[in-house]
Amino acid sequence: MARRYVQRARAESAAATRRRMVEAARAVLMDGEVPRLELAEVAQRAGIARSTVYLSFGTRSALMTAILDDSLNRAGFERIRGYLALPDAIEAMEKTLA
Repeated sequence: MARRYVQRARAESAAATRRRMVEAARAVLMDGEVPRLELAEVAQRAGIARSTVYLSFGTRSALMTAILDDSLNRAGFERIRGYLALPDAIEAMEKTLA
């Protein structure tokens, strides 16, 4: 039986790069009066090549989705989703509001 090879260090590095890109994209959006998302600027702020942004997300829309997902996770939305799955509606509401 062949043992599956796991590139743990590479996966951790890719996850860290992805986090840097999302943080850089959020910073680009917050700068200036009019929100704009220039991928070249995202890459520059993240310290990576612009092609890495395209390879990681494919489209500007996918990068925006990643920013929104990250924001929801930071706000505890995943925990709220778990509460809403509770069988007791009153308990779910109380935990969600807490």
